[in-house]
This record gives sequence, structure tokens and C-alpha cells, in this order.
Amino acid sequence: MTLLAELNVKGADEIIAAASAKKDAKDLIDKLGVEAKDDNTLVVTLTKVTPYFINALTFKGLVPIREDIAKSQGEKYGVDCKTMVYNGPFVVADYQKGSKIVYNTCLDQRLQLHQIFQTI
Repeated sequence: MTLLAELNVKGADEIIAAASAKKDAKDLIDKLGVEAKDDNTLVVTLTKVTPYFINALTFKGLVPIREDIAKSQGEKYGVDCKTMVYNGPFVVADYQKGSKIVYNTCLDQRLQLHQIFQTI
């Protein structure tokens, strides 16, 4: 199950079923209950009441990123911490699966953090 299906987003289950059956799901994308109404409005249609939906929007995987940078990485995007796009006060400096993650503050946001943290 994916996050969108777990959050009960309209059409997510159908896309997952098509992908699992190795069928083309491109025509289903337009039926997914996610729409950018304008530059400042995201509309999400749910299949049922989901009390935790608003809290789930704070998950790191749902934070907006710059599309042009992500696309420029192509298939390499997200493979390691060097090809990730970050949105926030910290970036991943080192990642060892199952072992450790080291976060460093972003240079352009250090003043906002008042140098409280440099590495976590």
C-alpha cells in the first residue's frame, strides 16, 4: 500500500492495482483525487473521512520540491543524499541504510536557526 492509498485519496487504489497487474495506469492518473487548482491551492479528494489526513501532510515525502531540479537528476533523483532536493533547514550529509543519518544545517538558513544546531 502506498501513502496515497493509506490516506484514502480517490483513485489511488486503482492505480496501485493497475501497477501490480503490470497494466498501463496513465489513463488513471487523471482520475487521481489530487489537483493543483492554482499556484496556491491543492485540492485532495478522499474516499472517506480520514482524521489523520491533515497531520499526514507534514510527512517529509509530501513537502513540495523544485520540479526542475528533481527532473534534472532523472533516474538518479533520490538514489543517494547527493541527488536529493531538500526543503527545510537541514540537508542529509551522510546516510548509511539501517545504520545512521547525519543532518547538517543549510548554509542559507543558519542565521534563522541562530546556530543552535550545526549537525544532528
